[in-house]
Amino acid sequence: MTFDLASAQPVEDEAPERPLLNQAARVVGRTGRAGLRAATDIVGTLANAPAAVVNAGMDLYDKVRSPDMGELVTGKQPGFRFPDQTQLGHRMADFFGLPRAENASERIAEDVASGIAGGGGIVTVGRTLGNAGNALVRRVGEVLSSGPRAQLVAGATGPGAASVVREEDGGAAAQLAAGVAGSLVPAGSAGLAEGVKRFLRGGEQGRQRVAANIDTFEDAGAGMPTVGQAAEGRVPRAIESVLSKAPGGAGTMVSKAEAEAAGMGSKVDTMATTMAPRVGAEPAGRAIKAGIEDFVKEFKASSGGNYDKLDKHLPKGTRVDVGNTRAALETLNADIPGAPNVSELFKNSRIKGIEGALKADVDGVDGVYAALPAWQKQLLEQMPAVERTATLNGLIDGKLPYEALKKLRTLVGDELATPSLVADVPRSKWKALYASLSEDLGAAAKEAGPNAERALRRANRFHGAGIKRIDDVLDPVLKKGDPEDIFRAAVSGTKEGATTIRGVMKSIPEESQKVLSATMLRRLGKATPGNQNELGEVFSAETFLTNWNRITPEARKVLFAPMTPRMRRDMDAVAEVAANMREGSKVFANPSGTAQAVGAQVPIYGSLGLAASGHLWPAALVAVAPVATNVQARLMTNPDFVRWLAKQTEAPLHQLPAQLNQLFQSSMYWKRDERRDAREFIKTARAAGASQQQGSAQ
Repeated sequence: MTFDLASAQPVEDEAPERPLLNQAARVVGRTGRAGLRAATDIVGTLANAPAAVVNAGMDLYDKVRSPDMGELVTGKQPGFRFPDQTQLGHRMADFFGLPRAENASERIAEDVASGIAGGGGIVTVGRTLGNAGNALVRRVGEVLSSGPRAQLVAGATGPGAASVVREEDGGAAAQLAAGVAGSLVPAGSAGLAEGVKRFLRGGEQGRQRVAANIDTFEDAGAGMPTVGQAAEGRVPRAIESVLSKAPGGAGTMVSKAEAEAAGMGSKVDTMATTMAPRVGAEPAGRAIKAGIEDFVKEFKASSGGNYDKLDKHLPKGTRVDVGNTRAALETLNADIPGAPNVSELFKNSRIKGIEGALKADVDGVDGVYAALPAWQKQLLEQMPAVERTATLNGLIDGKLPYEALKKLRTLVGDELATPSLVADVPRSKWKALYASLSEDLGAAAKEAGPNAERALRRANRFHGAGIKRIDDVLDPVLKKGDPEDIFRAAVSGTKEGATTIRGVMKSIPEESQKVLSATMLRRLGKATPGNQNELGEVFSAETFLTNWNRITPEARKVLFAPMTPRMRRDMDAVAEVAANMREGSKVFANPSGTAQAVGAQVPIYGSLGLAASGHLWPAALVAVAPVATNVQARLMTNPDFVRWLAKQTEAPLHQLPAQLNQLFQSSMYWKRDERRDAREFIKTARAAGASQQQGSAQ
């Protein structure tokens, strides 16, 4: 076949005129020739392997023949050679008298028919191998017999394309290129699909990003993301940004944004309700207050128990010097030099009373008498008054019994441990008195030995840590008074760190922790008043992300510790989705339909105005444009389309046999070295395909 450049029409090679029945017989005959070619090409190709070995040996023999052996290479007839066995079908057809193709059209048709039959032959061979006993042979057979329709189509398009190039005097390379391209026609849709995917989400890395975002959105309760949210690329995000403002697309995009926000809000609400059925600033504040009060009681009891362990190292009745305590009280109640009257105004009456009472107990006979055991008191009662007084004065030593000192220190410690909602003594004075009592008690423990010192150190360490938490964290929180203010005070420090919230969470029971955590969780995504409904239930991803970022990672870890691991993962997913929405179209960050609703009216009134002025075609275009925009918006928000983007785009495995079969058919006309390379490639590709299919089956 040739091509007339002037008429731009194909011109058939001349063929002799024949009667109609003769032409029909030739069609049947040439079809039979094509079938013989397809049936024998496989056998011929296999037979070419041993024939090539024999022919190579004959070539070597011809080269080494010498005059001494009676024959010369030059001018002599070469030895026997096996012909190309791939021509066996043609020779058999000639033997049976089947007609040969006489022009380009017939030759191309014969090649196409042979290719189709060859494709069917590969499928048949594959099915036969699939019934074999050997597992590997069966697997190869399954690969060869898969995708019969694709093999038949490729068997026609591949040889047909190569045949056309041959008839146009194309070389072997051109024929190969055309044949391979033709065989890929069944896989053309895969190439188109890959092009669309790469445009929207890029290559393999982009595919993985889409798949990961799908999982993240589902974990966050937002449902399936849009194309822009899944791919996170500039192009799809820009498209969605335009669609969110364009008539026809705005409604779809806003509806999708509202659905995502509602889903995330429902997810957060479910997590909060699972942790604590009743949440809010007031319940959380009350739970915090009750929890702290219980902690203080338990702390006092535990601290007292630790100091009780010192008793076995200090016998009952041991006298302990209280010099440090007396000195501290004198300092706390000292006059301001030159201003005795003013000094009285800065003295605390309770501390002043403690100083006087301690002096009386230490320096007076009443304290000495009270510390005596019962039998000594009985003896003193039998003495005359003068002797009794003299004896008691002789027992005054400026000390207190160990039990009295420990009890006094415990009482002062309890005052420190009690949050100062209403305090009649400044905490600074209690701290100074407690420190002096500790010094006196420490001196007594040192005299008693190392075991007593260790017991006191452990008790002091525990008590000091508890007092520090009360002073630094709990007391400032409880001072707020109202439950709502207590809650706000408890979470106020989360912007800078986790000190306050950690102290509060460690001081309240697990149930109270859950109420606090659930309340904070619900407040994170509460939309601002301008975007809120009358019930205050609207969830805003933008507000959630803003509040989330205001909490330090350390504070988040402590604040949401009551959550299960699954809840924490979902929380992270909500934050990640909110960040995704912020980076994308603004309609997702803050879905508000006002601007979009106004924009949707533009084409309606615009088209009516154009129509009224007689511009019918422009009016029609303006009216139809939103339809196209709406279709595109629906595509960008279609869940199936987004899932499709997450899938790998590869030509299906069942198309491999068809393409290899086409290559097999084309290689029959190549040179020997080219055929050998082609056969080696086909062998390797088929083995890889069988291995891949076996792995997929497992």
